Amino acid sequence: QVTATTTSTSGNAVFNWHDLTCPTCASRDRLILLGARNATLGAQVIEHSWASPFNDDKKLIAFSDSVQDAAHRAGFFGARTYGFTLRSAVQQCLQHQGSESTLAAFPASFSAFWKNALTTPEYLATFIHPGMEWRQDYDLLKKHGELPASSKLPADIDRRLEWEIYSNYSLYSRIGRTLEKTSASIAYPQPDLVTEATERLTPVLLNEYEELRDITPEQVRIFITGIITHLRQNGAVWLPILNGYVLD
Repeated sequence: QVTATTTSTSGNAVFNWHDLTCPTCASRDRLILLGARNATLGAQVIEHSWASPFNDDKKLIAFSDSVQDAAHRAGFFGARTYGFTLRSAVQQCLQHQGSESTLAAFPASFSAFWKNALTTPEYLATFIHPGMEWRQDYDLLKKHGELPASSKLPADIDRRLEWEIYSNYSLYSRIGRTLEKTSASIAYPQPDLVTEATERLTPVLLNEYEELRDITPEQVRIFITGIITHLRQNGAVWLPILNGYVLD
């Protein structure tokens, strides 16, 4: 059993319930469908062919039986391959840095790295999210090769990249073929902060909870690390853009 769906009607309202809990280990949101159709497999082929260092002419023609299918498939390929392109670019930036970086500082260094490696039109065309391609300034960029002087598109793309990077290392870090699941890179708590929290929490647990009187600092460290990891994987990260959402 992969998913369980229940539909119930109460008055005029219809409620759908989807249970993605694993029936064996009880892990939440960890079930995935095993199998793929030709559009999904095609996206995988595009990812691998464009990531290959032997492909120096990245162009693609996809054939479909009807105009509607072609438009849908083109949109699917564009949306699906964006994630692959971004993750590959993130990993290249990390490897080029040669050192670890905090998650808070990494989006800025990522943008700086690729802005230095690409021209402005190339940077914008590579990293614009498919959901932003309707913007008028992007149409002008494609037609004329440059943006209006007052365009907000570059700043909006940078903000969207910040969101995507945070999401790839938090809420979406365990969904699909991610950087974390492929053992490429991972976000983890800073060891010195975990040590500080361990030193502060251990005496409290020892002195105030009878059932924890034999607990060791190493067990507390494991507990703190596990809690932080659980929060991160469920999207418990903060961005300035979320201020209004949190306050509301």
